[in-house]
Amino acid sequence: MSALIGLGGDELQAIGVDLSDGVPAFVIAGPASSGKSTLLLTMGLSLLKDGTHLIVAAPRQSPVRTLMGQAGVLKVFTDPDFTAEDLRAAQAQACGSSVVILLDDIEVLFDVTNADEWMDDVLKQRPGDLAFVVAGDTEEAFASAYRGFGAYAQRARRGVLLGPRGAYDGEVIGARVPRQEVELNRRVGRGLLHLDNNRVMPIALPQPPG
Repeated sequence: MSALIGLGGDELQAIGVDLSDGVPAFVIAGPASSGKSTLLLTMGLSLLKDGTHLIVAAPRQSPVRTLMGQAGVLKVFTDPDFTAEDLRAAQAQACGSSVVILLDDIEVLFDVTNADEWMDDVLKQRPGDLAFVVAGDTEEAFASAYRGFGAYAQRARRGVLLGPRGAYDGEVIGARVPRQEVELNRRVGRGLLHLDNNRVMPIALPQPPG
């Protein structure tokens, strides 16, 4: 369950994450129009290429809806009231193969679905063949420190922060962000990556193939 995230380092090499390692979750956080959905799509396409099946939830218009109908995509939910039972039924179609659930605009899903409770159980069990990538507004989606998709995904302490407004935004991905990195990575197409190693890496976001 390896996913491409961006290009980093002095030579802009491809940087990815193994979602089966550690707490099986990854956060994409940022304000509106910062590229969250585009990055979620990029990760989804790379997961499909890696042989991983996808389940997608996109309650608002989003680039990730274009995954509908592609080989390996088990289900795309466009209504926010899908349930844990719906996700389990979609996962069963993979017949034991690895599945990653992509959740976009998770602030829309708060208190709408019971699927976050199932996600909580999965993250505690770490089954090895199921993971979550969640994308949402830095403030709205991750405001609760106790429950919801955002709160549960933050346990992994890894993710990408887009459009940072201050060093405190780094808490969403489990890192402290130096002030100079905030200033340098506010523009669209740039982000700050944390992979639970106490180091924040500036990255350039690749554009998904058209």
